Amino acid sequence: MANEEIEITRLAEPVMLFNENRVDVNYHVFVRDVRSGQVNTLKETHAMRYFFKPEIEMLSKQSQFQLIHAEEWRLTGKLVDESTWRACFCVQAIEIQ
Repeated sequence: MANEEIEITRLAEPVMLFNENRVDVNYHVFVRDVRSGQVNTLKETHAMRYFFKPEIEMLSKQSQFQLIHAEEWRLTGKLVDESTWRACFCVQAIEIQ
């Protein structure tokens, strides 16, 4: 992204930590001053916990909910599969008799 003063480039490198159900996304951000050409670099890591569909189903059931739909976060209608990085889950309360 850029304007008349700065250009920003952001690189994201995910590191999967399968045994922790976590992904650490290492960000490297380069901010270039358009006038001087000077570049400042920022680095940070976002540790993010993720859930698989069976976990969502199990947690929903334990909480008196049921999973009624799951799709890509961008709401494309594409169902969740092994290539999905972001998902939207819809759950509904179970009526207790």
